[in-house]
Amino acid sequence: MPAARPPEALSAPGRPAARLAAASTRLLARLGSPILAIAAALVIGGQILFWVFLGWTRKQPVRLRLAARHVVETGLAGLPLAGLFGLAIGLVLALQIETVLDFADVLALLQQGLGTLLVREVAPLMVGILVAARSGTSLTADLGAMQLNREIDALVGMGINPVRLLVAPVALALLVAVPVLTVLLTGFSLVTIAVYLDLTRAVPPEPLLIAVLGAIPPGDLVMAFGKSIVFAAIIFTVATTVGLAVRRSIGAGVTRAVVIAITTILLANAVLTLLFPG
Repeated sequence: MPAARPPEALSAPGRPAARLAAASTRLLARLGSPILAIAAALVIGGQILFWVFLGWTRKQPVRLRLAARHVVETGLAGLPLAGLFGLAIGLVLALQIETVLDFADVLALLQQGLGTLLVREVAPLMVGILVAARSGTSLTADLGAMQLNREIDALVGMGINPVRLLVAPVALALLVAVPVLTVLLTGFSLVTIAVYLDLTRAVPPEPLLIAVLGAIPPGDLVMAFGKSIVFAAIIFTVATTVGLAVRRSIGAGVTRAVVIAITTILLANAVLTLLFPG
């Protein structure tokens, strides 16, 4: 009687797609072709999104308990840095506002543009860079170590999809954590501005915050959420692609992953801003 396949056995898109992605990244390492890099990223990114959102159609959904653990880990690890980023951004903006404007102009400026600036541009971009530097590199290092130890090959040999097993829970966690951290960073920045102007210019913080939040168009909130999702997808796609391509040095792979991820995030932010100026 033949042995039953494991419950996490590969089905299309599964073993062939995983091997195609790994082969593409190996060829990329040899030829340095950006076309192959994009092809590998698209293959792997498509696999990740499939297992995150459609894995249940193959009776192999994402393990929500593991994804929740990654959400907590990513959120708790990113919260202090998000707070620090928000504090620094808010302080810089408050210093600039405080030095050139009186109270009426401050309120008018905040109502017209500061909330939009933070929500649409600064907060999603800073969180994307933060998460890429922290969680993205961690995923690359984990996959790179498993690749060097041939654990990835062992999983594929046993009929287990490494993308579904190892990456999909992290990807789902990033899709949740990045928007949450974006909201928190925006809040930290606005509170810092309000507190600073209250201390230095006696601007009441409560009406100031109400005015700023009330002036943010709904479209800016949608754009901020959309950017957060796009940046999260870039992070886990780049981290996985580079991690699976590691053959010798994990450190070199991590460095490469963070550079590619941050550069891609900056380019994506510019493209989205140009396409949807608000």
